[in-house]
Amino acid sequence: MRIATRLRITSTVTIFSLIVLASVLTWSLLEFKSAKNDYVLADAIKVNFFESASFRDQYFLYREDRARVLWDESKDTAEQLLLQADQQFYGALNRQALERLHRNIEDSSAIFHRIVSNTVTLKTAASNRHVYEELDKRLFSQLLLKAATIRDVATVLKDSSAQRVEQTYKHLAIIIGLFAVTLALATVVTSIQLGRLIRKRLAPLHDGARRVADGDMGYRIRCDGSDEFTELALSINAMTESLQMSTRQLEAEISAHNSVEMALSNSEERFQMALSGADMATWDWHIPSGVLIFNDRWAEIQGYSPEALAQSVESWEMCVCPDDMPQIREKFDRHFKRETSIYESEHRVRHKDGHWVWVQSRGKVIEWDSEGKPLHAMGTSLDITERKRIEDKLLRAHAELEQFTRIAAHHLQEPTRRLVSFTQRLRTQIPDEQLTEEAKASLHFIEQGATRQSALVRDIQLYMSADQPRSTMEKVAVVDVLTKLLEQKASLLRETGAQVDYDTLPAVFIDRPRLQDILSILLDNALRYRHPTLTTHIRISGELNAGRVVYRVADNGVGIPVEYRERVFGVFERLQVHEDQNSTGIGLAIVRRIIESCGGSVSLHETPGGGTTVLFDLPG
Repeated sequence: MRIATRLRITSTVTIFSLIVLASVLTWSLLEFKSAKNDYVLADAIKVNFFESASFRDQYFLYREDRARVLWDESKDTAEQLLLQADQQFYGALNRQALERLHRNIEDSSAIFHRIVSNTVTLKTAASNRHVYEELDKRLFSQLLLKAATIRDVATVLKDSSAQRVEQTYKHLAIIIGLFAVTLALATVVTSIQLGRLIRKRLAPLHDGARRVADGDMGYRIRCDGSDEFTELALSINAMTESLQMSTRQLEAEISAHNSVEMALSNSEERFQMALSGADMATWDWHIPSGVLIFNDRWAEIQGYSPEALAQSVESWEMCVCPDDMPQIREKFDRHFKRETSIYESEHRVRHKDGHWVWVQSRGKVIEWDSEGKPLHAMGTSLDITERKRIEDKLLRAHAELEQFTRIAAHHLQEPTRRLVSFTQRLRTQIPDEQLTEEAKASLHFIEQGATRQSALVRDIQLYMSADQPRSTMEKVAVVDVLTKLLEQKASLLRETGAQVDYDTLPAVFIDRPRLQDILSILLDNALRYRHPTLTTHIRISGELNAGRVVYRVADNGVGIPVEYRERVFGVFERLQVHEDQNSTGIGLAIVRRIIESCGGSVSLHETPGGGTTVLFDLPG
């Protein structure tokens, strides 16, 4: 028989016995509680009797209304207690006692009120006073007899309740003892039976497991019977067979692991050599504890020996330039919130001798806890001091170049203005009949060249400053800028008969003058290279995508061949399909320079049905 079956049988018998005893125990508890409640009520009835007797004696001694009132209240309390006793007590003797109490209390009340009435009469009686005094004595004697009867009956009722309490308590104690003995016997018998069975069946398992543990993989435990121990023996035998196979596989895996470990060691060595060759410093940050471990390259960057380099976030922060700490914390905070895939910053750290060293750090969190908080981060740092020095030189050179461009533009604009001015004066001062056709053509050519040179200088100056904001960088309403621009070009639009359509365009983050330059150049190009036979139609649209706004400026003009769509973004590159001497060939180069300085891109595409679509994006 299976052990589980034996346990179920034993448990069922034990539980059934305990259920029976528990039912009897519950009944005994209820009986004991009922008897105790009866005793408490009987005691309250007796106490009420003594209170009534006290109030009665006070009245006879002092004949005060206060004692009479208290006696009446005590009598009302007695009636309430008797009503409760009628509902609570059972048994013939108890019912008889309650009836006697009811009757004697009512008689006592009647006699007491007769005494009270006789007392009032005594106060006014004169000739026959002795008659009322004699009546008072007899009534008092009757009241004492009734009180003695009430006392005796209440005592009997209390004693009967006390005996019932004692009897039910004995029964309860006997039943509790039987319950405890039954539970103990069931536990002891079950434990002895299971102990014998387990010792008998466990010994072969113990010996077999010990031999297998000693390395005897060929040993098999003897299996007989059909209980759980037999199943366990079969499982151990199967495990031993599986262990034999696993041992062979483990030996092969250990060999392979050693090979992998050797390859990993070689790979780690090559990785360290690569970091060393790339002049990289590494850091390993255990975020909750604040431990920040650096490699030897970090010590070299800061001018310390590896042993002298402190390995904690606090010591690292003390070495960082205070001006750079806010942007470092902001970038780490964004990365910890998973807003960026990696942490990346450029900042300064103090060298041992006091000067600042520029480093570029990159890293990422490689371990998070169950609540999404960062636990472990790793990364690399590179000394970029020399690069920063070169960048500073380039910035200064760029600034000097911009200053030179502004000065040159100013000096170049002055001769062109004079050329135009003097050409116009010559036309007005020399009569037409004195100018030959060749002279008129020459004057026109001079004026046109001077005007184009002025536009060229202006566009070169605009191109040089295209990557720098010319006013506050802010959210700009594109529709407002476009509306004002169309008002400025109203005469040109009427002259060309062009139509410009646009919907609600998303706002962009840029300075207003450069946005106006972008839209103005694109509109001018669309009007300049319009189709000779079609009504010019320009469509401007935009949509928000992943925090950036993508704009499309589409026209139905002559279009741009595929091979020219990248070339036209170069400086002085013009589309050779249109004879327009006013074009400088710098417009699209300015557009690209502005957009790329904002982190965007611009490209040209064919408009469905013919024409050119300029596609570009800006930060939203």
